Amino acid sequence: MRKRKVLIQGEYDTYAESFAKENKLDFLHSDIHIADDDIEIAHEHDIITLRFHSDGSADIHYNCFTPGGSAGSYGGGEYANKLPKDFYVGCTLEKFADNFNVRIREQILSNEAIRRFLESANRRYEKR
Repeated sequence: MRKRKVLIQGEYDTYAESFAKENKLDFLHSDIHIADDDIEIAHEHDIITLRFHSDGSADIHYNCFTPGGSAGSYGGGEYANKLPKDFYVGCTLEKFADNFNVRIREQILSNEAIRRFLESANRRYEKR
């Protein structure tokens, strides 16, 4: 697996991470689905994801679906907002949710994957 440069993805403090460490493989936190945002007035549906990249960067990815300009057309697009390197430092789930529209606040506050990531990432930061 090392010869093939296998990358293990998963959550921090799980078997995936310990497997990667034991086998001297690269590990990358898996992407986290943040929420689905339905913007009714625009007939838009956005899928919002926290993405982690192998170069150490992270971003918030928006995959937007909207009706097209003509019959039978379906539009939309994708964009990503880059995050600062240590965006999670001191960030609670509530503070994280404050960065998004109130429409999706409850989805974020009930998102256990984001909660686990923020808690684990902050513990790691404090140990450095």
